[in-house]
Amino acid sequence: MSKPRKPREAFKNVNSINRFIEIIKNNEDNLNCLIDNYFNGEMIETAIVSLNRIKSNSDKTKHFLKFMHYVDSKLNFAGQYNQNKRHKIPTIYAGAIYIDKFEKEFNEYTMEQKLLIAKYSIVEYLEFYKNINKIFSKKIMNCIVEKDKKWSYQTEFMTIAKKYEKTKTEDEIIEYIKSKEPEELLRESYSDFLELVKKIGELDESRRF
Repeated sequence: MSKPRKPREAFKNVNSINRFIEIIKNNEDNLNCLIDNYFNGEMIETAIVSLNRIKSNSDKTKHFLKFMHYVDSKLNFAGQYNQNKRHKIPTIYAGAIYIDKFEKEFNEYTMEQKLLIAKYSIVEYLEFYKNINKIFSKKIMNCIVEKDKKWSYQTEFMTIAKKYEKTKTEDEIIEYIKSKEPEELLRESYSDFLELVKKIGELDESRRF
């Protein structure tokens, strides 16, 4: 007889921030998820402080729990491991920082866009969070989610938009994304990533001498 399948949601029955924090503290694997997923180490403490601050505000608590459950229900895919906590926990932590420190800016977006922004932010510093409306305007995010429904594609489109942040206007970025096929944008993002890896490798190599 086969074992019953684990539910896709990791936090389905979590209805308080204290319970969410308790689960994180009591499960070392969950904490390792943050490190394994390259969550900015300096921001982990910021996220924990934000969670404790949110608890004292009922409206922000409702916002956080709604966001947490949305992430938990959406960041699922075939072949997932450990209910996909590796992606979920860092994304929820980033969302907590936004809800605590930049809720007005965060509320510019739909819940779908909040998930994308939080997931994209996990490697960033606080200055990025602060300027999120400038980096990814509502119009740009609308364009990105309309371009393709796969969230893995959408985060790559965000990378393209960020690439041109300082060299193109908002309308030019939107037109550029609209004019390209999704696969073209993916290739461009991947090519830029390989170029970055190459530069990092060259830098590390130079430090040996």
